[in-house]
Amino acid sequence: MPGAFHPWYNNEQMLHKIKHLSKYRSRNIWRLLYGSKWVAAGAIIFDEDGRLLLIKHRWRREWEYPVGASDGRESPLEAARREVGEEVGLQPDNYQLLGVDFFHRRTPNGNLVFTFAATVDAHQSAGLRLDTFEATDYRWVTREEALALISPRLKHRFQELLKAYDHGTPVYLQTGRAV
Repeated sequence: MPGAFHPWYNNEQMLHKIKHLSKYRSRNIWRLLYGSKWVAAGAIIFDEDGRLLLIKHRWRREWEYPVGASDGRESPLEAARREVGEEVGLQPDNYQLLGVDFFHRRTPNGNLVFTFAATVDAHQSAGLRLDTFEATDYRWVTREEALALISPRLKHRFQELLKAYDHGTPVYLQTGRAV
C-alpha cells in the first residue's frame, strides 16, 4: 500500500533506517519503504532427444528445473546461465526466453521468474556435474515423466512454459497461469 510503512519494520526501526540511509539517493529510501521485487531466472534444458533435465532440490525435496535468484546487477539471462552452470555444470549457448512469471511469495511487492530454454548435445550432456550442495539427483525425462515428477507448486508454470516452447512465443504468467 503506497504511503504505508514496510510491514517488516515497526515505526522506530523505520525511522532509524531512514536516518541511516538519508545520505544515500532517494531511490534507496524508496526501496526501504516500499521494497523491491525479487528476481530469479532459470532454464529448461533439453537434450538432442527432446528429453528435459530435472533436478531434485536438496532442501525442498522436489523436482524442478535449474533456477535461482539473480545476483546483484546481472540480467535475467546472465542469472539463468550462471544458475545452470552452478547447479548442473552445463554451458549451453542457445538460450531463448520462454516466459516470465509474476507471483507474490517472497517479498511484499512480488517476484519475477524469467525462464529460458536451451538445448545441449550428447557431448555437452556428458559433462553434466550435479552441485550436491543444492541438489541430490538429476534425471533426463520425457515431458510426460517431467509433468508427473515436477513440484506441484511449479506444475502450472511448467505446463505453460512447455506450451510457449512449442509455439515459439514467450508467455507472461501470473502465479503460473497465462494472462
